Amino acid sequence: MTINSSDELYTEAVDKLVSDYGECKINTTEYTDGLKALGITTIFEINEYIERAEEARCEYKLDNAG
Repeated sequence: MTINSSDELYTEAVDKLVSDYGECKINTTEYTDGLKALGITTIFEINEYIERAEEARCEYKLDNAG
């Protein structure tokens, strides 16, 4: 299976949301609204992505603790 440009754009959009949330640029509501706009709507999917973003946020905070 090859990745087409729409798959790549989708992946980039999700990665940007995770990154922005991880870097505290957006809050949880903005994050979940962004996921829903991309078609990620079930509570199970959203919770999975929130866990992923929480890990990114934790890593970001640890990396920038000083």
